[in-house]
Amino acid sequence: MKLTAKIITLVLAIIAVLLAADGYLSVQRDTQLFTNDMRHDTLLLGHAMKDLVVEVWRIGGQEQALQDIERRNNDSSHQIRVRWVWLDASPGEVYGPQVPPEKLVQVKNGRDLTLFEPGNNGTTGYLYTYVPVPIPSSRPSALELCESLDTLAAYRHERTVRSFVLAGLLALTSALMLLLFGIKMIGRPLKQLIAKAKRIGAGDFTGDLVLAGNDELSGLATAINRMCAQLTADREAIRMEAEARIVTLEQLRHSERLATIGRLAAGIAHELGTPLNVVAGRAKLMRGEDLTQEEIGECSRIIAEQAARMTDIIRQLLDFARRRPSQKSSCNFAELSSQVLKLLEPTAKKQDVTFEFDLPKGILPPIGVDEAQMQQVLINLIMNGIQAMPNGGRLRLSIGLERNRPPFPEGGREKDCLVIKIVDEGEGIQPENIPHLFEPFFTTRGIGEGTGLGLSIAYDIVGEHGGWLDVKSDPGSGACFSMYLPLEPGEKQG
Repeated sequence: MKLTAKIITLVLAIIAVLLAADGYLSVQRDTQLFTNDMRHDTLLLGHAMKDLVVEVWRIGGQEQALQDIERRNNDSSHQIRVRWVWLDASPGEVYGPQVPPEKLVQVKNGRDLTLFEPGNNGTTGYLYTYVPVPIPSSRPSALELCESLDTLAAYRHERTVRSFVLAGLLALTSALMLLLFGIKMIGRPLKQLIAKAKRIGAGDFTGDLVLAGNDELSGLATAINRMCAQLTADREAIRMEAEARIVTLEQLRHSERLATIGRLAAGIAHELGTPLNVVAGRAKLMRGEDLTQEEIGECSRIIAEQAARMTDIIRQLLDFARRRPSQKSSCNFAELSSQVLKLLEPTAKKQDVTFEFDLPKGILPPIGVDEAQMQQVLINLIMNGIQAMPNGGRLRLSIGLERNRPPFPEGGREKDCLVIKIVDEGEGIQPENIPHLFEPFFTTRGIGEGTGLGLSIAYDIVGEHGGWLDVKSDPGSGACFSMYLPLEPGEKQG
């Protein structure tokens, strides 16, 4: 209805302006025509009276002529009053003109004159007509015809009122017609379009909108129906693509996990070698020599301890290799980090790398994450640090709390985050490689030394948890990878 009201207001304003202009011009034109008629009638009467006065003056003299003029004025049926005036007389004299002498120069020269003079005491004014009369006298004379402008004012008022009444009737009729037209042709279709738009905004693309007619609004409804059909198809395609992407990501993550297992195998094999040798030696000792019951018990205890140690190492490896469905739960990140460091310790020893684990004072708050996915992220980042130190060194893992702003989207609000920093003493990263570190299949290592998926998968997992990864490095001075996980769950990043 707001649009209909605006259209009605605009159309009525245009109609009002046009009617006002037409009424004004019509009143002005009719007034001019009425005035011209008054002048013409007065001049005709003046010339007729002039001929009569000249004839009476010639036969009966001045007194007879003036008496005839007075008798005519005494007749109340005449609206035009006729007077005899001496043009050289002053205003106010008996036969003096009603207008100032300086305005009668034209009459003194023998030409007719018609002019309007304003009235006094609120009167509308008068139309004065002077017709020179040629008589045998040394004084210039003329007939003065005076007609009140009340008739002209009444006529103008009548025409003005008529124009206003006509304009009001036309405006009212136009408003009613526009209102009916607006409700039927604009208001109702727009309400239907708005309702359809709200349903689309809510994600409901069903139900075609049908508007009668063949105008722009019906065309818009058809376009909206086509858009809804396209959006439905696109949403289904996006859903299928998202499902396929999730499956592909899980496959890539599992592949990267298996590749990491391959890199862990050498270190774990070395780690298992020692307890296996101990078990074999104790078993041989128990078989080949006579031992006391106490010595046999000691050997059995040692064999059990080494078997448990090997079982624990293998279980950790299997837990990491086993594919699990994504499921977030409350996680103690300090314990998770400690388990990952313990799992990677054999690989680090083989590389001559030592671990440092820094925890802040106080208790860290638990955080809701997928523990298996976070384990993969930590392993990928720590393995990346180990491989960055081929000649050995220290790798420091620290956990703390920090308030920071995500690098994306631009202008994101600050968040309270759990921050995990992994710092190595490797060769560092070249500045031109930093923007590409988290791209799939990007690697700076030689062929066969890396898949180029580890950091990319870590970046993707952290983004799904609403966090982000950051890296700082100077060539020759090592690198620092920082993982930010918001304490409060939020939208996915990246």
